[in-house]
Amino acid sequence: MANASGLQFLSVDSNDFAGPIPTNLGNLRDLETLGLNGNRFGSNKPDELSFIGSLTNCSNLQELILSKNQFGGVLPGSITNLSSKLETLWLGANKISGSIPQEIGNLNNLYLLKIGHNMISGSIPESIGKLSKLQELRIVRNNISGKIPSSIGNITRLSYLAAAENMLEGNIPAELGNCTNLQALDFGINRLTGVIPEHVIGSSSLSVALYLELNEFTGPLPSSVGNLKNLEKLSISGNKLTGEIPSALGLLHATNKFSPSNLIGEGRYGYVYKGSLNSGEHIVAVKILKLQERGANKSFVAECDMLRILRHRNLIKIITVCSSLDFKGKDFKALVFEFMPNGSLDSWLHPTQAEEQGLNLNLVQRLGIAIDVASALDYIHHHYETIICHCDLKPSNVLLDGGLCAHVEYGMGEEVSTEADMYSYGIMLLEMFTGKRPTESML
Repeated sequence: MANASGLQFLSVDSNDFAGPIPTNLGNLRDLETLGLNGNRFGSNKPDELSFIGSLTNCSNLQELILSKNQFGGVLPGSITNLSSKLETLWLGANKISGSIPQEIGNLNNLYLLKIGHNMISGSIPESIGKLSKLQELRIVRNNISGKIPSSIGNITRLSYLAAAENMLEGNIPAELGNCTNLQALDFGINRLTGVIPEHVIGSSSLSVALYLELNEFTGPLPSSVGNLKNLEKLSISGNKLTGEIPSALGLLHATNKFSPSNLIGEGRYGYVYKGSLNSGEHIVAVKILKLQERGANKSFVAECDMLRILRHRNLIKIITVCSSLDFKGKDFKALVFEFMPNGSLDSWLHPTQAEEQGLNLNLVQRLGIAIDVASALDYIHHHYETIICHCDLKPSNVLLDGGLCAHVEYGMGEEVSTEADMYSYGIMLLEMFTGKRPTESML
């Protein structure tokens, strides 16, 4: 293959290839895309990324995708000598250690840099600010420490910044407010301190997510958060914030003191109430955890973790979480979700006698819901950096919005495998198109 000097596109994604990468790939001088994603390349040896040095001969290289393999060792300095045309560098979900090279700023045409889910340490280099064309920066789940460099404010095209689950400390630099195209910001689970800068929130275009949970932020939540009317997900729990933020008392009032008339569902680990925030402007679903149940805290952490990172039109949207003390001084945990006016799929498939007259799904609607659920499963199984299993797929965990579009609610079950999810999906299809519960004798 190395003799195929005219080759421009080489992708062997999602196979079971293993072993070292041949160093003569550099002979493919016209190569523009090299995709090795989702294999078993590498063996966690210190120098196994040295083959990247040979790719410096590929002067037209635009995409280098080495994610979801077993590459170990450190990022070689030669990575910064790759083609000046390089636009995508994706090294996520490997076993890479060492630090981010200071020379990373030399890749000045880079628009996507994904190195999350590794063991990278050290600090974010100041030279990151030279990547003026960068649109996505993902460095989640590493061991990166130190302060966020102020030069990050030079990346004005940045729309997605994810640096969760590291050891970053200090303040969020005010210069980040220069990134007015920012749609998603994730600094959750770090050691950041100080106040959340009003300018950073107010000048951005945040519409996808704002995650700042489990840090050490103090002071009030910026009032500009209230202007982010299109924001899909907000998580600020586990800080030392003051002022008007979602609280146990606020949710008590939002649900009319957890009135039985507001109760819309109950599961093993929690009750779900219909609630009203912002003087009735925002209707939400509030899941109150049954903390006396064994496994409830684990369920809460798992749901927070999954819902924080997953973004798909057919997954339920979380608005915020609350972890504090209630008005009696007891532990209180709740999740606030987008309200689904048409309830669960289960209530449509098996309506009570009182509901029976108004609930009826035709064949086309059932097919559409089945496709929505399949799309959600496809996303969590195949289109995130790590494979995620739902574990509890059933009609009661499929919620329907005003247009009967399905949104899957994350579950906590016992069987953790994609095969178990697909088996559950098959059973749910039988239930959807026969109208019979899987416990009935005909099934």
